[in-house]
Parts: sequence; C-alpha cells; structure tokens
Amino acid sequence: MIKIGFSNKFTRTIFYEVFTEPSRLAIIEKLNSPLFNQIKSGIGFTSYKIFIRAKTQQNTIYFVKQQETVIIVGYQLGKSDFLDGRKDSHFDTLFYMLTQMDEGERTNKF
Repeated sequence: MIKIGFSNKFTRTIFYEVFTEPSRLAIIEKLNSPLFNQIKSGIGFTSYKIFIRAKTQQNTIYFVKQQETVIIVGYQLGKSDFLDGRKDSHFDTLFYMLTQMDEGERTNKF
C-alpha cells in the first residue's frame, strides 16, 4: 500500500473535507493500482495526474511520486483553476465549498 502525503495543509483540507468518502477511496484505489506502481520517482518536479469522475463533473488530482510516497500537489475540480493553495483566490474557493455548498451538492460534485 502506497503512502499518501500532501504538499501543504490546503491540499490536505480539500482531500479530507471536500471530497466524499467514495471519491477518496477511488483516489487511493487508483494510486495503488499496478499501473501507478510502475511510475518511477521523478527527478525534480515531475507531476502526474489522475481523473476521478463524480456524478456531475470530472476532478483531476495532480501528484508527485517520491520513493514509496505519493504527494498530492493540487487539484482541478471541474472547470476551476489549478488549486494548490498558493493564491488568495484558492482559499476563497475552498471557503465557498465548505460554507456555501450543502452536502447534497458537494456529494454530486466531489
């Protein structure tokens, strides 16, 4: 089983607070698949991505592999920008997802 890490608290918060349990399990399952075990550890910053399909939109998870650890560096949720927590607008988007969306809407999108 591969170990999952996060590049910062922002990416960790999205993974645990925004994504639903089935989406988190799908991400973990894809990262543990034999296909991703063939990916070598990148030299420098070699970023890969996986796609998770929710009910109404496709979410993209960007990650870097370092030895036996996968570090999630950012997300693209639907048609949003690349969210990595480096801009103030990313925190505004996260604040909206956590406070303005109800549980049903969040379940359909994430």
